[in-house]
Amino acid sequence: MENLLLAHQFAVKLISPEKKVLWNLDAPNGTEIHTAMPIGAEHVLYVQNGDPALVKLVNIRPAKPKKNFKCQWGI
Repeated sequence: MENLLLAHQFAVKLISPEKKVLWNLDAPNGTEIHTAMPIGAEHVLYVQNGDPALVKLVNIRPAKPKKNFKCQWGI
């Protein structure tokens, strides 16, 4: 079995098959996290909804931000 990456409104977590939280990132106040995707073994790409909405790439080993992309919505 593999680890599970779970995004749930207020955080994104990486959980082992033994149900141990391996990594956690809480959404900042006033924001939500609804989408997350593993990028290789050490990175996670996720969407932080808020003002502004951001697509973020983080290194989970060690836990630190890597890159932010501001979302441009509208016509």
